[in-house]
Amino acid sequence: MKEIGPLTIFIELEEVLMYGFIVDQHFGYMAKPTAKDPEHEVFIEDTRESVLVYLRDNLDLLLDYLRLQKPDIETVLYTKT
Repeated sequence: MKEIGPLTIFIELEEVLMYGFIVDQHFGYMAKPTAKDPEHEVFIEDTRESVLVYLRDNLDLLLDYLRLQKPDIETVLYTKT
């Protein structure tokens, strides 16, 4: 019987594990969620804009679970950006 390797799971970062909102210097926040504060704020010097970064609820639990499943599950995080 052929041995099967680990299950590979691909997860995209944007809009799945985290999402960001750019603070437009002329219009302010575009669709800023009001339910919670961002986990991170990043300022981009070139464009002089702030990006608010929100992590999905229970993201830490998912990542901890995936870490514990090694070597049965191989996790690949990727971004299109």
